[in-house]
Amino acid sequence: MDAKKTGAITVAIVLLVMACSYLEYGQERPYDDVVNELATKLHTVDESLDEILSIYEADSIIITASDPQPDIPSVILPTKLDLRDYKGRNIVSPIKDQGNLGTCWAFSVLKAAEISYVGAMGYDYNEGNVVDFSEKHLAWFTFEPIREGSQAGEGFWPSDDSWDTSDITVEVIKNGGYKISAIALLSGGMGPVDESLVPYKPIEGTDVGYRALVFTVCLDEEGLADRSTQEMIRDWDHVSVDEYNGLLDELSDQGIHLLTDEELSIAENDGLLDHAGEKVGYASYYPDPGDYSVEESLRYNDDRLLINYNAIPNVALADEDNRYLYNAVATEAIKIELNLGRGVSVAYLADVSMPGSEQNISFLNFLDADGKPATDKNAAIWAHYTYDVDYEPYNPASVNEVVMANHEVCIIGYDDDFPKEYFKDPNGTIGGNGAWLVANSWGTGWGNGGDGTFWLSYYDQSLEEPVSLIITDDSGLHTEKYDYMPDFLSYSYHSQSKIQMANVFQSESSETLISIGVETVNPDTTIIYTVYKLNDDYTSPTEGKLVAKGSALIKYAGYHSINLDSKLELNAGDAYSIIIEQMDCDGYVLYTSAYKNERGTEYYDRIYQSNNPWIDDSGFYSKGVVNPGESYVMYDDWWLDWFDVTAVLHSLNIEMNDDGLDYDNFPIVAYLNEESLSFYA
Repeated sequence: MDAKKTGAITVAIVLLVMACSYLEYGQERPYDDVVNELATKLHTVDESLDEILSIYEADSIIITASDPQPDIPSVILPTKLDLRDYKGRNIVSPIKDQGNLGTCWAFSVLKAAEISYVGAMGYDYNEGNVVDFSEKHLAWFTFEPIREGSQAGEGFWPSDDSWDTSDITVEVIKNGGYKISAIALLSGGMGPVDESLVPYKPIEGTDVGYRALVFTVCLDEEGLADRSTQEMIRDWDHVSVDEYNGLLDELSDQGIHLLTDEELSIAENDGLLDHAGEKVGYASYYPDPGDYSVEESLRYNDDRLLINYNAIPNVALADEDNRYLYNAVATEAIKIELNLGRGVSVAYLADVSMPGSEQNISFLNFLDADGKPATDKNAAIWAHYTYDVDYEPYNPASVNEVVMANHEVCIIGYDDDFPKEYFKDPNGTIGGNGAWLVANSWGTGWGNGGDGTFWLSYYDQSLEEPVSLIITDDSGLHTEKYDYMPDFLSYSYHSQSKIQMANVFQSESSETLISIGVETVNPDTTIIYTVYKLNDDYTSPTEGKLVAKGSALIKYAGYHSINLDSKLELNAGDAYSIIIEQMDCDGYVLYTSAYKNERGTEYYDRIYQSNNPWIDDSGFYSKGVVNPGESYVMYDDWWLDWFDVTAVLHSLNIEMNDDGLDYDNFPIVAYLNEESLSFYA
């Protein structure tokens, strides 16, 4: 499933901790004692993260109704909007086709970016294809680690180093990705690049043959798969269809039952009693997508920069029983973004997660222009409403649950008066009229009148992770940052006592610090920043001249750029610091990224063996690079080198999970050159 991984990408591990005072010791306390104290407290966050990862399934991560919501201003908005006619201009890029690859997340994010860029620049797609960002560039470098510089090695790595680029393509391009990873890439000057530079197609001559997966496994007396008996017969090899079918015939002659996708799921979760005690098989094949790798020389691009990534609240929330709750705040927030000329990337449960998959349409309804039933081939209106198919409305014990997403698309408009009767609603759970106009990435010939769009109910029970992006021409700007580790799980520590984060950079030439960038974990976060030009002999990020100080109230979680009132002129070799104090509804925030490393992948695979026989050991792991003197944390009036703190965290994690987590620097970015960023209203 193309967006299977989207369910967990914005999870934050939040821990409220009252920091101890120790005023009687002051600065006489040994430095190592303070480092150990903070690391011990952060280790409790690791334990929470470890618990999530050890039971992790993308389908199990739910955004609950207890999560903080932003304060959305009350504004009068039009009852309908279509960005294809925004103030007389068409700012929606043409419908694209992801093919049979799991790249919907990249298409969704970049369509939102294209729309906001074109809207802000005053362009009109009716006058030509004015901008087309490369999905292949985003998808590839999201999973391709940094190769040069102080952060070399940071990023996602395949656990099997023997893979060639075509093998990695299967894992990276076909099996889905993480929308939130766009922050790590785009905030570091890695795209978006133009489609003409990195076109969405394989390297010529590499898309030949088929890939196949065939394995056998024994089911126990309860029909559950025993992974220890799993035997891989064909795994990602180039095979012909005839060879594949011949192998299936051999298994059939041996009396081995081949599981359907539905039976596989039952054997994995509940037990397939009809074949309990048997040796069964599973097989699938698909065309080899070819080699979608991108030359390393194309990683960095200075033409455009990300300056805002707004993580809008989820539309579909859940209570403690996983019961669906509609979030009107999120609907209003999405409408506001659209009326500002911004597309909104969003995830939902589609009937299929990519074109060419086996169709089992249960949520789509097809209507003609008058709202009367039609077939999908000539339907003017395609109306989608995801509901809990297992809910029994007349059974008091039945719970109408949130449904997890599997596909990502881009909202390009809305209609408050879109009739609820246009949707399939067998359980009578839809909340009312209203629908989003959505652009898909399955080409034309699909959707409303074959134009590649469809209508999605406001009350769809799978709507999650809406985001908008703001991209600007760089005007000669470039970025400096250290945090390139994919931001799959947000790692946040909250304290009721002041805590600050700092990154220290060294200028490589004569340049000017213009703006800064920060990430936030919760909505309505206050950022207080200070910038220092450091002394030559500095030992902390405040030993130097204070150059700039200010604050900003950030409405949404995500990534945000802030213009400095006072610019910092730098010469080659000058060191400078950016210090961030971040406060939200849970207190002061220490915010970075942490995820399972190579040792952690092995550790969690061992845990999975007891309950999930279908985990592919050839997945990805993360590597973080934190060097001495790059990042600092102010805790209990001490400036601690983040390198020292993470070193203690690694030692504490040895007993917990074989030191299975890696850490990143703080998400603080410097924008440098001679001009200010232009922010769009």
